[in-house]
Amino acid sequence: MISLHLRVLGACNLGCEFCSYPIRETPWDLRRSMREVRASSARYVQISGGEPLSAPPLGLLALMKWLRREGKTVELQTNGSLVPGYPAEHLKSIVALSHLVNINFSAHTAKLDEAVTRTPGAFRLRELAVDRLLSLGAKVRLTYVVYSRNLKAAPRFPDYVAKRLKGIDWIQFSFVKGMGRAQGDASIIPPHAEAAPHIDKAMRRCGELGIHAEVDHIPVGHLPDFVNQHADTHKAFYGLKGYHSKDKAQTEVCDGCALNTACPGVRKDYLEAWPFPDASCAVLPKPAGRR
Repeated sequence: MISLHLRVLGACNLGCEFCSYPIRETPWDLRRSMREVRASSARYVQISGGEPLSAPPLGLLALMKWLRREGKTVELQTNGSLVPGYPAEHLKSIVALSHLVNINFSAHTAKLDEAVTRTPGAFRLRELAVDRLLSLGAKVRLTYVVYSRNLKAAPRFPDYVAKRLKGIDWIQFSFVKGMGRAQGDASIIPPHAEAAPHIDKAMRRCGELGIHAEVDHIPVGHLPDFVNQHADTHKAFYGLKGYHSKDKAQTEVCDGCALNTACPGVRKDYLEAWPFPDASCAVLPKPAGRR
């Protein structure tokens, strides 16, 4: 099974430092989105943007209803800040049509969130968004994008979630993609080896608190204790091809790593910021006698 990342428009009301798609000119076009879906064999569709909830509500609902009629599994990816003011009946329908609502939530305090999103007040709106979505029965995932500004704060995020956002389904700690505003920028993209200890602590804290958590977009070898909670190993085990599979590749340092059959390697765009292969992966030696 493969997934389709369906960018339905470019408009967004936040200004995240790490935004992977800062092309705001892409207009909403229902027919274009439907053509893109028809051209793909994907059964899993991630509705994204920009901010998809800035699309015309009836148009977005028409797309989602059509996707469900086509037998698709639907994930809505949103920053959440428009949810508190969204029309009640429309939001209820959107939740009913979504198998999963993913909210980009990359800070545990309003101060850090304002630095991350460059949007005052967005933190409180997203808290209210989670409350409202959970009250409607939504399955909610929080995605914490790990990058240079917030990586040291990642271990504190699970405690914040346990206290303030009870009821979410799970957290994904997603290493920043080297796309859009982050492309080739080593001030935004930290070295994997620098970020990994903080992600490790965050994952361990989630375990202590009973919060399901996963990690993505960092080579599996950097977090060997969480092989079973890494998106890439899940895909390898089940033979799935994710949307971002084409963006990753193994380098020469992957040879001899005990995890190279369960890891697609490093993101190619990471190497634009950190071009030396030996900086891209923590190599784990294979056990003696294993080939």
